[in-house]
Amino acid sequence: MGDVKIKLNNMWRIKKIVWGIRNLIYYFNVVWNDRDWDYAFIEILLMHKLQKTYKRYHSVKYMKNQEQFVTKPLRICVEILQRQDDGFYYMVDNWMDKHNGIGIPDLAEDRDRRVLCNIINKYLPYWWD
Repeated sequence: MGDVKIKLNNMWRIKKIVWGIRNLIYYFNVVWNDRDWDYAFIEILLMHKLQKTYKRYHSVKYMKNQEQFVTKPLRICVEILQRQDDGFYYMVDNWMDKHNGIGIPDLAEDRDRRVLCNIINKYLPYWWD
């Protein structure tokens, strides 16, 4: 019985090391390009974390009964963060300036940021159980 326990404990340690190496590979480019002077880098790091969590929930079979509850808010957060990263609001702002519609992209960006914070505040405990 003791030998089995030691063997399982060693397997668990090996698994943790493999997970750590995978995380290093996954986040290497994000951390390498991180800078402290702009909030956009926090959003990029958060986007990668939420994308990884979203993929994990889609790959886990036992979560099928709660998948919609867990993954829909994750998907919304990732989409908002991708819009921020892609410069979506900047492009819309340029288009609106040409067509005399000033201020609407700023309102949309503020609204999306509030939605992002509200979703994270509400669902964060469910994502990392």
